[in-house]
Amino acid sequence: MTPEASYLLLLLKDALSPIEDFPPLPEELLPALFEFSSAQHLAHIASEQLYQHRLLENAPKWKRKFELNQQILLTQDIRMDCDAANLYAICEAEQIDYMPLKGAVLKSLYPREHMRTGSDIDVLFRREDIDRLVEVLPRSGYTVGEQSSHEVEVTSPAGATIEAHFCLFEYDKEISSALEKVWDTAVLKEGTGHHYLMTPENFYFYHIAHLFKHFMFGGYGIRAFLDLYLMNLKMPADQGKLLGLMDQCGLKTFYLTCLKLSQVWFGDETHDEATELMQNFILSAGIFGKYENYIAVRQSQTSSRFAASLSRLFLKREVLENQYPNLRKHPWLLPFYQVKRWSEIGLSGGLSRFKSWQQSNRDSNPEAVDQTKVMLEKLDLLNKKI
Repeated sequence: MTPEASYLLLLLKDALSPIEDFPPLPEELLPALFEFSSAQHLAHIASEQLYQHRLLENAPKWKRKFELNQQILLTQDIRMDCDAANLYAICEAEQIDYMPLKGAVLKSLYPREHMRTGSDIDVLFRREDIDRLVEVLPRSGYTVGEQSSHEVEVTSPAGATIEAHFCLFEYDKEISSALEKVWDTAVLKEGTGHHYLMTPENFYFYHIAHLFKHFMFGGYGIRAFLDLYLMNLKMPADQGKLLGLMDQCGLKTFYLTCLKLSQVWFGDETHDEATELMQNFILSAGIFGKYENYIAVRQSQTSSRFAASLSRLFLKREVLENQYPNLRKHPWLLPFYQVKRWSEIGLSGGLSRFKSWQQSNRDSNPEAVDQTKVMLEKLDLLNKKI
């Protein structure tokens, strides 16, 4: 672990539970700490803790940088809270069921809500309500973008990005099927007519499924583990039901390792081999992962670099089914929809991306691939392809 990653984790732990005799900050570490905490979207928390311990008094340049980053994030967060409230009000007035996701729910678990910021507003809608939502929102000044296989991207009048989801997972049949049922057990929030909440078990499961997706595509940021640590502290769930659901979908070992790593970073747990490997994989990338990690995962799960390239070119049927629902009824049309996908990507653009993928595939580090394969085996994910 790099010194800046180690110090950021210490600052985050201090934000949750004050640490006595907090260690001094070497001035030469400030540039790397600022860059790393900003890349992780956690510089605002680092800034608060550094200010509290008076660790920036002799570094006015970096004090201004941290303060500016904090002001920008907090201003954005306030604006997004207002945009979310306006969206919810429209849904209530139009009698459209909605279920806030991710940060909108997680904020309340943090010591101070502004500690949990986000870059967009994620809301789940019933699949059958999407057309009406798309019809209604422009009347209130919203701009509706293109519909993908799992969401419609909407821009609020103030410029915030809203991801209107109607599918929570599209890369694995078991996980997708489990998350399609979240509405069946959802609870109506008191005092509202259409604001639904997931059960704690489903919220945990969605959090881990989302983390799993990003993990397999190259990694994820520290914040997801901070979320998980606070969920474990403040969001009681039926662990029997939860572990059963995780096991049914092949995520039990992954979930338990993620949970343990969160407790290593923010609690008092100690590392084992699996958490060490996961930590190295995650901290080598930013909040949205690293392409080299993705290549290493693909090669670990296939018999050759050529096979890894083919898996990129030909998507699994359950992934294409979300993009082309007609494929569910007519699976024999799979070859047609593979070609249709290539044509929609665009021949020149798709070919360019595929060539870039092949070059990265050839340039991959064999040692990194071997280490990734050991990690996936430890997590019971070697055969869990998405």
